[in-house]
Amino acid sequence: MSKKTDSKEILKMEKMQLHKEITALKENLASYKVERKANWKTFKTKTVDDIKKVKKSINKLSASKK
Repeated sequence: MSKKTDSKEILKMEKMQLHKEITALKENLASYKVERKANWKTFKTKTVDDIKKVKKSINKLSASKK
């Protein structure tokens, strides 16, 4: 029973982390638009880094559910 509870807690924490990263990405989108006009390379780097974080969280969450 304890192991099942631990798994649920881990999944819950990973879901919260994913939600936090997606929310941060949405919030940064407006500032990214301004940055995109100023410097394309900086914009692209930041966007790619944020997307990688979200992908990593999704993969981690998917692996935990298996």
